[in-house]
Amino acid sequence: MANDQDEVIILVKDLKNKVAAIAMKDDIKTFFFSSFRGANCFYEKSNKKILSAKVEVTINDDIFTYNFGTKPFRQNGIIGKVIIETCEEFVKALNDINEP
Repeated sequence: MANDQDEVIILVKDLKNKVAAIAMKDDIKTFFFSSFRGANCFYEKSNKKILSAKVEVTINDDIFTYNFGTKPFRQNGIIGKVIIETCEEFVKALNDINEP
């Protein structure tokens, strides 16, 4: 997955050992599935535009933020649809960790 700054965000899950990693540029977070508390998309809105799109990931008591949209965009525009879809796919892939 990539954000609007051309930065790649990678999620890797080891289902056998129940460990995952999120990597972005010079940052990598590794965690056990049991430490994962949840992930959510957040959008800052103003009139007809979305000003930013981010995903917050909670691991234990720590919250990590991954920016997907850092520039204003229209929700129904092509770029907006891609950013929103990417955020939601990332959150779903993360939240699937808690599925039996």
